[in-house]
Amino acid sequence: MKFSVSDAQKRAGDFFPILIQEELEPDDYAGRRIVFMKPAYIEGSYTFDGKAFHVSAEAEVAYETECARCTKKFVETLQFPINETFVRDIAWSEDDDSYSYTSEQIDLRQAFYDNLYLHLPIISLCKSDCKGLCPKCGRDLNEGACDCQSDYSGPFGALKTLLNENKEV
Repeated sequence: MKFSVSDAQKRAGDFFPILIQEELEPDDYAGRRIVFMKPAYIEGSYTFDGKAFHVSAEAEVAYETECARCTKKFVETLQFPINETFVRDIAWSEDDDSYSYTSEQIDLRQAFYDNLYLHLPIISLCKSDCKGLCPKCGRDLNEGACDCQSDYSGPFGALKTLLNENKEV
């Protein structure tokens, strides 16, 4: 995810395009295995202000994930912004708001992954109205109802009886 910035260093204030497509290896994050299904796509621009490079881009990835309700695997597409500053030869720490570069190239990889992880959903659903699995027998309710579903009252079933009585609670 590297691109040359040698021309931009000579022309402060001008905008230069970024277009990157790159295959990504599977990665682990927060106990989750991320398998990328197509190359990452990054499009945007960068400019040099005389001291630092400012990158503004949109990224898109497609990765295989598992539905949080029915546990089926599916491919999810995620689009997210990358708006970062790159400063020459700084000792980068987690408290800094910028990344470093040391040559006539900027490596966008760390900024890409940092932004990806910030925008990665906590859970993924194969479809917004996924019915999930029956908590009793484990049947996929998207494929049809099961016999035990009608008598399952869930963890708050006792509260439902309060609504059926005509007394004040």
